[in-house]
Amino acid sequence: MAVDRKTLDKAVGGTLLVGVLGFLVLSSPWTWSLTHPGRTLPDLAGADLANGRNVLLASHCANCHESAGQNNDTLLGGGRKLDTKFGVFHMPNISPNKTTGIGNWTLEQFDRAMREGVGPGGIFPDGRNLYPSFPYTSYQRMTGEDARDLYVSMMSLAPVSHQAADHELKLPINLRSGVGVWRLAFLDGKRGEEGPSPEGVDVALYKRGEYLVEGAGHCA
Repeated sequence: MAVDRKTLDKAVGGTLLVGVLGFLVLSSPWTWSLTHPGRTLPDLAGADLANGRNVLLASHCANCHESAGQNNDTLLGGGRKLDTKFGVFHMPNISPNKTTGIGNWTLEQFDRAMREGVGPGGIFPDGRNLYPSFPYTSYQRMTGEDARDLYVSMMSLAPVSHQAADHELKLPINLRSGVGVWRLAFLDGKRGEEGPSPEGVDVALYKRGEYLVEGAGHCA
């Protein structure tokens, strides 16, 4: 039996609509959050600035975000380039500048970026997907205390006025929504689960090293 054109158009249109809606659901940071364990954050009042500085160094934040042309790991105005097979990533400003940096971010927004790869802003209210060139796949293993202390330490640094250039990425990598699907498939949400310690080692020291290697140090 022949199908008339109007019915066919409706079927195709409906299929496309379902596909688009399905993609939006899969790529939404909210979907990841609903299917993975939540994050806990301690109060800002108990922040340890010295520990935050240690976490900043262990995380190698300045390696990527130090202001271009400077040799100062406290100036995090960005501007460096990361050239990859996917295109060029321009390192953003993560100084506490309120216009071009992250000075307006709350602790909760900072922590969500660090441990879920979602920044504030974007087209939709669920947030802006961050590319995994920012190693939140490792940072997700940081404790809430370390994330909080790092936030306080970074907010104590000098604000730098510098607007980083947009990334220059190839299709389809330049479509940020696709990162949401990647996150759903590959970001496991594990919060520093400890493995067995080898025999004959200082267990506490080994666990500390394991935490730094797999978390802040993002050695992978």
